[in-house]
Amino acid sequence: MSRSLFNRTFCTFPWNPRTHIFQCNKRIQELLKFGQLDHARKVFDSMPQRDSVTWNSMISGYSKSNRIKDAEVLFNVCQDKNVTTWTAMLSGYAKNGRIWEAIRLFEAMPERNIVSYNAMISGYWGIGDFVNARRLFDVMSEKNVSTWNSMITGYCRCGRVYEAHALFDEMPERNSVSWVVMISGYVEIGQFEEAWALFLEIHRWRERNDYAYTTMITAFSECGRLEDAIALYRQVPDVTDASLEVLVQLHRSGTSPSCSSFTSALLACSNCGDYEVGRQIHSLVFKLGYQYNTYIGNGLISMYAKSKNMEVSSLAFSSMSERDIVSWNSLIIAYVQAGEGEFACQLFLDMLGQDVKPSELTFPYLLSVSGSLCAVKLGKQIHALIFKLGWASHLFVGNGLINMYFKFGSKDGFLAFESMEERDLVTWNTVLTGCGQNGFVEDAIQIFQKMEGEGFVPDQVSFLGLLCACGRAGLVAEGLAYFSSMIQYYLIAPTIYHYTALVDLLGRAGRLSEAESIIEKMPLEPDAVILEVLLAACRIHNNIKLGQKIAGRLLQIGM
Repeated sequence: MSRSLFNRTFCTFPWNPRTHIFQCNKRIQELLKFGQLDHARKVFDSMPQRDSVTWNSMISGYSKSNRIKDAEVLFNVCQDKNVTTWTAMLSGYAKNGRIWEAIRLFEAMPERNIVSYNAMISGYWGIGDFVNARRLFDVMSEKNVSTWNSMITGYCRCGRVYEAHALFDEMPERNSVSWVVMISGYVEIGQFEEAWALFLEIHRWRERNDYAYTTMITAFSECGRLEDAIALYRQVPDVTDASLEVLVQLHRSGTSPSCSSFTSALLACSNCGDYEVGRQIHSLVFKLGYQYNTYIGNGLISMYAKSKNMEVSSLAFSSMSERDIVSWNSLIIAYVQAGEGEFACQLFLDMLGQDVKPSELTFPYLLSVSGSLCAVKLGKQIHALIFKLGWASHLFVGNGLINMYFKFGSKDGFLAFESMEERDLVTWNTVLTGCGQNGFVEDAIQIFQKMEGEGFVPDQVSFLGLLCACGRAGLVAEGLAYFSSMIQYYLIAPTIYHYTALVDLLGRAGRLSEAESIIEKMPLEPDAVILEVLLAACRIHNNIKLGQKIAGRLLQIGM
């Protein structure tokens, strides 16, 4: 969108260079956080003014992502280098094993700080040069806990654990990393008693450290001390990294695992997606007669549901002698997520028939099903039950009610919205999406303004709802203005869905050449949906030539 359109639409916003730089820096950092380096670079290149934070963010982002050449280019052209700039480049060299470039840069630095020294020490350890790492450590006038941790980590990796322990004893301050590194170091060289002594020491004065527990559980399992592993495991049943290993060791030793062991192991299988191991655990559960246990049954339902095996998930549910609300919710949610909404509704009715009281987690999924099936009567009955049970003001339930009513095409969604005591960004976006689906454009604009007035910052979903609403109502100028605002004021990168909504907006208005231009110039590869939207507009406006061209492109991508 043109800068003039943006200025005409948002002329009420005063231009403040510092504010603009701050907003751009924030956007760059957000994009870098999610690995979107090329999008971050586009924001960087578009900035008329930059400060040291801008340069440092991009150089650091490239360095952390192993794009050293790109980092070097920016570093060399940066006119306003500070110690952070130099350190970002130095860290990139050190992390990627380019130690000689790191040394040259370190020697050339006009100023150094703790982070610079730490990066250089890590670089030396990366190539196993403990002599220079120690030399640099010894000349540092000021050290922090990261400095000490770098040294003890380096010594442990080289097998010099006793030298690491000597430094560990000298540390003026330790954190959880310090303890875990030392415990792991002793475990690696088979010194389990020393590791256990450190483990006991950390728990005399610190709160529970899950990494330390996992390390010790695994160590005891590997050296055959199963009773110690089991005893430690029972103290911390939610450490799933060690759960499977302990269960395997228990089975090999002929010891019967407890119900909590099976529950944790099933959770571990669900979390890591190892369903084959999960099936083997299920066989063992059946062999030992634990399939009737409520907690194990719930674990089986969830695991098979995650693996999209609804038949076995349902069978696990049916096999349970006792079920709690978690059991019912697990299977209801599983059916909804599998696209089996009618089964979910029937299961809900069965649950009510057995006098099981629903929880607040039950309703959002059922409301979603009612909306998707356009089951208005069922939806209103569920709403009445929600009101009776006192869940109407609950945030997630309220969001579900809004979504359901807008799927019905009903403005009762606004009533559900107004009755909510608490709202989050999802609430506002649900209303805006509903307005977009139903063409309630005036309501969408009012909601958007109210949302900003209450301090909520719109995101990609917010603008998609606005664009869809404008498209349905034929408000082209307003839709273009919102699209421009999203990019230039809120610094939000459009997705393929935003471009599709924009093409739909222009296509409905008969501005087909502009719609085609959007597709040609957008920085994303067009998919079948956006091309089909333009093709539909060509049919409506009888543009045979462009329609044939778009149809040809659809054939090329296999549609």
